[in-house]
Formats: sequence, structure tokens, C-alpha cells
Amino acid sequence: MERQPPSNDPTPRTHEKSPARSTAAELLLRAVGDVKNLVAVEVKLAKREAIGEAKQAAKAAVLFAAAFALTVLALAMALFALLLALGATPARALAAGAILLGGATILTIVGAKKMPDKVLPRTQRRVERDLSEVKEAGSDLKGAVAR
Repeated sequence: MERQPPSNDPTPRTHEKSPARSTAAELLLRAVGDVKNLVAVEVKLAKREAIGEAKQAAKAAVLFAAAFALTVLALAMALFALLLALGATPARALAAGAILLGGATILTIVGAKKMPDKVLPRTQRRVERDLSEVKEAGSDLKGAVAR
């Protein structure tokens, strides 16, 4: 009798049965394994999506910080203009304050538009779809066990 060389495949060889001949325990083990794999994939996808949204939020935060800085400068200029108005040329000081305030307003609007509307929307849709598939598989499993 000739010996077969060992396989590089780490999974043990079992006699595969058709789903109709599988026992309830085998189906349950297979379902648990599928759920574990699904959860691992969802975690990886959620991480990837969260990183993308974090980058987008960071860009928006930079714009908000710039808007805040310009707002502070605009308020300082407005105060300075008020002081100048009491004894100097107020029109020029007020114009400079208005320009800075207009720039801060524009940056605030652009930053607000860059903020994501929903948190992890693709992951939410995938999890909802996967949950419905798991529920459907569970009802199929119950039907197979009942037979």
C-alpha cells in the first residue's frame, strides 16, 4: 500500500454530508462559524469606513478652527474699530472687521458642509442586511431541526 504525502491543508478532513443529511448540531456549528466570520468582516469594514470618516471630520475641524480664529480676529477688529470710532476714522476699522467676519462666515459654512450626515452609513446598511440573513438562516435551521 502506497502512503500519501501529508497535505498542507490545516483543516481536518471530514466526510461532508449534504445539508439534508446534516444533523442539527452540525448545522448549528456551521451557522456559528459563519456568524463569527461575518462579524470579523464587519469589524474590518467598519474600521475602514471609520478611518475615512475620521479623515473627513478632521478636514472639517481644520476649517472650523480657521473660522474660529477669524471670528476672534473679527471681534478684536470690531472692538478696535469701536475705539477708533470714538476718536479716529471708524469707516476703515469697521470695514476691516466686516471683511474678517465675512471670511469666518464662509469658512463656517464650508466646514459645516464637510461634516458627515450619518455615522458609518455603509456599515449600518451591511449590518441590517446581514442581520436579516442571519434571521432567515435561523428560521431555516429551525425548520431543519423540526423535521
